Amino acid sequence: MLGYTREELAGMLIQQIHPHEMPLLLSMMNELREGRVVRTDRLSCLTKSKESIPAEISFSSVEIKGRPFVMAIVRDITERIRAEKEQELYVEHLKALNNLTQKITTSLDLEEVLRYITDSAGFLLSVPFVQIFINEGGYLVLKARNRDGWDLGDRAFPIGKGAVGYVAERGEIIYSENVQEDSIWQFKNIAVEYSLVSFLGVPLLSEGNVYGVLSCLTQEKRAFTKDEYELISAFANAASVALQNAEVHSRLEASFDELHKQQKMIVRAEKLSSLGVLAAGAAHEILNPANIISIRAQRLAEKSVGGTQEHKAAEIILHNVRRISRICDDLRRFSRDEPPAMAPFDPDEVLRESVGFMESEIRAAGVACRLELNPGPVAVRGDSHQIQQVFINLLSNARDAMPGGGRLRVASREIEEDGKRWWEARFSDSGAGIPEDTQGQIFDPFFTTKPEDRGTGLGLSVSHGIIENHGGKIWVESTPGQGATFYVRLEVFLQGG
Repeated sequence: MLGYTREELAGMLIQQIHPHEMPLLLSMMNELREGRVVRTDRLSCLTKSKESIPAEISFSSVEIKGRPFVMAIVRDITERIRAEKEQELYVEHLKALNNLTQKITTSLDLEEVLRYITDSAGFLLSVPFVQIFINEGGYLVLKARNRDGWDLGDRAFPIGKGAVGYVAERGEIIYSENVQEDSIWQFKNIAVEYSLVSFLGVPLLSEGNVYGVLSCLTQEKRAFTKDEYELISAFANAASVALQNAEVHSRLEASFDELHKQQKMIVRAEKLSSLGVLAAGAAHEILNPANIISIRAQRLAEKSVGGTQEHKAAEIILHNVRRISRICDDLRRFSRDEPPAMAPFDPDEVLRESVGFMESEIRAAGVACRLELNPGPVAVRGDSHQIQQVFINLLSNARDAMPGGGRLRVASREIEEDGKRWWEARFSDSGAGIPEDTQGQIFDPFFTTKPEDRGTGLGLSVSHGIIENHGGKIWVESTPGQGATFYVRLEVFLQGG
């Protein structure tokens, strides 16, 4: 046990073997002299190679040929202590498992649940790398991992391919002692780079089907005990339930948000419809007296001498009558709701023309405009004149958002989303941006952040209606103090489609 031969041990001093335990040993021998009951105690022994090992010692007195001796029985209890520690750790892990299970099953936030699961699995098994893959249509898609800055290859695996794919295919725990040598591990270079060695894949089951896989990796050879298998299996069952509950909740939230959005759109449509009828009549009735006032004011201006109070009053009247006329023009455009004359056209060409029309006004406002058009030819179907009206309105708004000058970037591109191809235009200004609390109102009729003499609050509302009538999308993204970007999307027209 200590590495000495019988001959080497005979004649050695006790303190050579127990250098740190002499007070204990002397106390035990004194108890023997006093005739007390022999007791057993734990202590450390120093081996011949100077390694300290835990031991248990029992003292008793014996008489041999009339001479008193002390007999010590020393046992190496390394394995017993290891087993005791494992048992203590197992009890601690059971407590932790109970707490963690309660925690993950009470949260409905998907990101939070994923984080809890990866961190908890790492704690329960004392492993450095943990990943969660979810089965999405026959592919295991990586959803979370417990470390940033490391990447173990593909983010999705087909069922049956790779280590996690085998776990999902078999629906049972799979263990690999060394992934650098095991054929089930695809990425040998990644395993070497991150010093990955042992792998434990645990299926996340739902009603007998594999919902996902918990992947655990170590950086040293590691065998998992039966207790650890039981712990992680129980945890995986709770994790699977928690993930599904969180996903259902996430989908419900998304559905509620979409329903709320649709409800707002319906309310907006009804509001627009009602306002359209009112606007048509109001514009007509207002313009008649406005024209009479304008004629009178023009005559007054002609008869009065420049600089007099009468001339200044006439100019003020004419300025406000022109403003009334602009408002009425916007009202009439708003009320028409003309159906678009659908025909294929090149949106990039219309965008180029629109920037050309506004170029002098934009430059005069001290705004530097950069145009970046989609490189390839593209066509959309709709009314090019109405779309140009939208572009000019967005360019005017961008110019007005930078009264002291600034930068305007107008760009277009083709993208694919929701299984469709879209042409997208972006109008990005360097203005003050749009406050978060008003971003949801900017497409409402008569809502404006401009001064009274600069806008009616109908331009964006009309633009929104035009784009919707074309089956497109228009929205804004803005961070206060960092400008705003308006997006316009129109579905690409495919010949013969």
